[in-house]
Amino acid sequence: MCETTDGFRIAEKDLALRGPGEVCGLRQHGVTDFKVANLIKDRELLETAREEAFRLIRKDPDLEKNERLREELIRRFENSLDLAVTG
Repeated sequence: MCETTDGFRIAEKDLALRGPGEVCGLRQHGVTDFKVANLIKDRELLETAREEAFRLIRKDPDLEKNERLREELIRRFENSLDLAVTG
């Protein structure tokens, strides 16, 4: 905190020290519920996945062509989806 005022660097250090918490939930620190990748070590992979996810949603916003994906997202995140709408 004494070495920089760059919010991004501070946030990255905070992430490294406290952990990411829940990806879809209320807990903001600690062990993550995200089990696919490490948010720090796999940053480039996660950025690519994010770009692909946005590309998919632009082409098929309601996931009509990806029914199994839509069903899985609802199954996994149905309790957290209200938080996304609120945000």
